[in-house]
Amino acid sequence: MTTKTMTKKELRAELARRKRLADRMEAGERLSRDEFITANELDWAEIGRQLQEDRITYQITLSDAAKRIGIAASTLRRFENGEPVRSARIIESAYEMMLEVVDLRQADEAGVV
Repeated sequence: MTTKTMTKKELRAELARRKRLADRMEAGERLSRDEFITANELDWAEIGRQLQEDRITYQITLSDAAKRIGIAASTLRRFENGEPVRSARIIESAYEMMLEVVDLRQADEAGVV
């Protein structure tokens, strides 16, 4: 069930369930794959959305960003959409570094650095 089709009561229950899963994970308990995805998917969606916005602000295409990071465009699309991908933390770090390099280059070209 997606959060878009939930009643307020269902949404509160789902958020409480996700919080319990996150608490279990923080306590060092190993979660099943489905539990891990459920516990993290909202964070992944927010991270992906923010990085996508930054990429678009810098006028970098999805394909170009994927090439710069060294992954397939389809993987980057899934990452930006908050879907589970292998090595998500590494992709997030590489994405942030790529955006930082672009920012520094643009600042240098503008004579700011």
